[in-house]
Amino acid sequence: MKGVWKIIIGPGFMALLALVGFGLAIYTAFFYEKKPHLVFTSSQPAKVLDIHRAIGGLEVSYGGENLRGGENNLWVMTVTLRNEGNAEVRKGDYDDRDPIGFSLENGQLLEQPSVQSESSYILKNLELSRDGNSVSFAPVIIEPGESLTLSLLVLGADAMKPGIVPMGKIAGASEVDVRRAEDKTKSGVMRDLFYSERWWVQVLRAVAYTFIFLIGGAIVTMVPQIFAIPFQAHFDKKKKAQRRIQTNSYRSGHSLSSIERVLTDLYIERGERPIRDAYRGLAEVASHREVLEGIRSSLNDVQIKIIEDRYFSPSRDSIYKIKRLEKSGIPNVRELTLDQLRMAISEVEALCIHLGLSVSEFKKNDLDENLLEMLGVTHHETKEKGGAEPVRVSDRDLI
Repeated sequence: MKGVWKIIIGPGFMALLALVGFGLAIYTAFFYEKKPHLVFTSSQPAKVLDIHRAIGGLEVSYGGENLRGGENNLWVMTVTLRNEGNAEVRKGDYDDRDPIGFSLENGQLLEQPSVQSESSYILKNLELSRDGNSVSFAPVIIEPGESLTLSLLVLGADAMKPGIVPMGKIAGASEVDVRRAEDKTKSGVMRDLFYSERWWVQVLRAVAYTFIFLIGGAIVTMVPQIFAIPFQAHFDKKKKAQRRIQTNSYRSGHSLSSIERVLTDLYIERGERPIRDAYRGLAEVASHREVLEGIRSSLNDVQIKIIEDRYFSPSRDSIYKIKRLEKSGIPNVRELTLDQLRMAISEVEALCIHLGLSVSEFKKNDLDENLLEMLGVTHHETKEKGGAEPVRVSDRDLI
């Protein structure tokens, strides 16, 4: 999880977020189009009469038609027209030849529908026209999120529920949709997040989009790693077995020093990194010690101490790695003599040769060449002679 979090807060992921934000800005400015979207939502029709047992002498009729003896029944249902788009429906958007409305199927509309709406403007200005089983609306302004509800009384077959078919055309909208009330209940929240233009919904929409994008990015990042875990575990187990075989063959050849014993154990568990860190730490301390030995005869102990503390202390990274290795059982390399350091380096080099590790890739020059030139010592000389010719360093050089 730490690796995933590093990826999420890393510059690459932040650059991706910036790129996506830039793309959304371009889409909003040049391609995003505000338009109305009218949707009819019909409720589940309900029977006015639902008699399950025959009752003698009971007669039910409507308009002279006996509903008990025939196959018809009275149904009640509601139809809601809602603007779920992100732009208002204006009067000029209606087509006079194809007005907005609906026609009833599988039933007969018995009376003029009643209208309900939260908008006082719609209640005041809406005009309904009924033509048989069809109902149409006169042009009226409908803002985003506004709606009106019609209550219908329908005479239809007892075994078949009535329904509606939308009619009409609005400029800028492809068609008028029809939805059942149960579908609206299931998906109303998500639809509001993506279509409503109320200001507080915009805040929710921004939070939702950001959350969805972050979760999606995290899933895309994590899923490959999760699927890779068993394969990586199998691969690590196989490599560990191979490293164990290598170290066992090396151990059987001769007795091991304390450094070799610790490094072979660490190599089995962690691979080549502990060996690389040990070699670099030993080489850095040894190279510093060689230079100091080369100039020791020209300086007193105080001057040697000043030079050692100021110029030849191991780097912070090397000290950290050396301390980690010391906790694993390796002796404190900073307290070893130069001969002991050389012996330890040769042991590590022999181990690397047996394990097939490239020692040349581990080497790094940690000495300050400008300092060596000032002291009259070169790294090449210390390697060849094991020391340098005595040189005189003035007290001013040590200030």
